[in-house]
Order: sequence, then structure tokens, then C-alpha cells
Amino acid sequence: MLNLDENGVADWGQVEALEALPRLEALHLCANGLRCVRPPRGPAAFAALRSLLLGANQLADWCAARRARARAHARRASVDALDAFPALAEARLSGNPVCGAGLGARHEVVARVRRLALLNGALVGRAERRDAEIRYLRRARDAAVAGGAPVEASPRLAQLQAQLGDLASGGGGAAAPAQSGRLADALLPLRLRLLDGAGGARELSKRLPRGTSAGALAQLCARLFRAPPGGLRLALRRSGGAPEPLLEPQRDLDWLGAQEGDVVECQLEVGP
Repeated sequence: MLNLDENGVADWGQVEALEALPRLEALHLCANGLRCVRPPRGPAAFAALRSLLLGANQLADWCAARRARARAHARRASVDALDAFPALAEARLSGNPVCGAGLGARHEVVARVRRLALLNGALVGRAERRDAEIRYLRRARDAAVAGGAPVEASPRLAQLQAQLGDLASGGGGAAAPAQSGRLADALLPLRLRLLDGAGGARELSKRLPRGTSAGALAQLCARLFRAPPGGLRLALRRSGGAPEPLLEPQRDLDWLGAQEGDVVECQLEVGP
């Protein structure tokens, strides 16, 4: 294990100087100002690396395609490059601009990096992986229907289409639940938690359809906790993870990739 957190390693070329270390299994590179990640430069490069921690850097791109026209940035592969590390099972990306929106970012990473078993300190289960990959395919399909390929398509797209195309072929927009099976119809056990701002909380357990939208969830929480309509801010907290704000009311639990036991945190809006 090599810990280089907060060491000013801002150029990925400096990291590539370590790629020939045959027994390097864990590399900590948090808070270094890195703006890109590049794939290993050969079959022996980072061959044993299982854990790569990149939190609090400046990674802003899913893939190189968006910047392909800018010659100076042609090799900025960022998140998609992680899929090329042959043994990578753990990654940390929290605190990077590419994950700044929070909503859906975890599932986007899971869909793009096939071997991840631990992301930002939280386990990636089989069900979460399948849901993330199906949702990514739906987003790609909806972008194509709208008149073009996804702006930042993953190199895994063709592989996922071959493996899961039938599961992701339901009609409707990206926010619509799946029409082809029980994925969106199954009841999902969740915990609803009202935070009082003073460290206390009230909690209820509910089983909700996966097609429940964030907007409908907000209305349900307001009713259950007797809060003013529209007076709650909601966030989804996964096991071991940070809360992800639910900012788009049309997105449903299926699209968000919510899993059994996740917590919906509700906080009262503070007036001016």
C-alpha cells in the first residue's frame, strides 16, 4: 500500500511512474488536484492494483469523447479509464466534480467500471450492479431516440447492450419505470428518516414500488411526518455512503438504483 494523499501529485504522468511495481495493491491519491486518469499502458501495468482512492481531486469527465476535439486533452479518459485496470475492485471518487451532482453518479460509475465491489466505502452488490447497468442502457436508448448517441458513452455500452438489451428495452423516458418485468413493480423496503436539525431523528419503515418518483416520495414523507407540502429536502443515503440529494422530482426509485435498507433522509426547509 502506498499513501500519497495531499502530496501535490497533480499530473497522471507522475502516477504512471508507479505502474511497474508488481505488488502494489492499494494506492491512495486523494486531494492531489488530479484532473484525469489514464488507462494502464500495458498488460503488466498496475497488474496487482485492487484499490485506487481518488477522492477530492478535480476529475470532471466520464470519458475522453467530450474533449476529443481539444488536442491538449485527448488523453483525458477519467472515470472510464478505471475499467481498464485489470484487478481494480475498490475506488473512491467522492469530492470530484464528475460526481458533484450526487444524484445517479454512483450508479453511473458502477455501470462503467465492471469489476468494482466497493465504491466510496460502500459495497456494490449484484442487484445494485444490474440495476445500474440497466439504467445506463435506458439513458443511452433514450438519448438515441431523442436524436443522437449519448454525449459521453461508455466503452462498455456495446457489451452491456449485448448482455442486457432486452431488460432495458421498455418504453418511456429515462424517468419511466421498466415496462418489461418486475424490476420496477417490486416493493422496495426503505427507511424514511426525518432529521430535526438538532441531532435527533424520527424513522419509519415503508415498502414502496420501485416506480415511486422522488416527487411522490416527498409528498408521502410530508404526509407521514406532518410537514408542510414542499417543505422537505430529501436525500438518499446508502449503506456507508454520503447522502445524495434528490433534486429531480420525476426520477423514480428504479432510476435512482435504491436498494433494500437504504435511508431516505428528510430535512425541513429553512425559511429566509
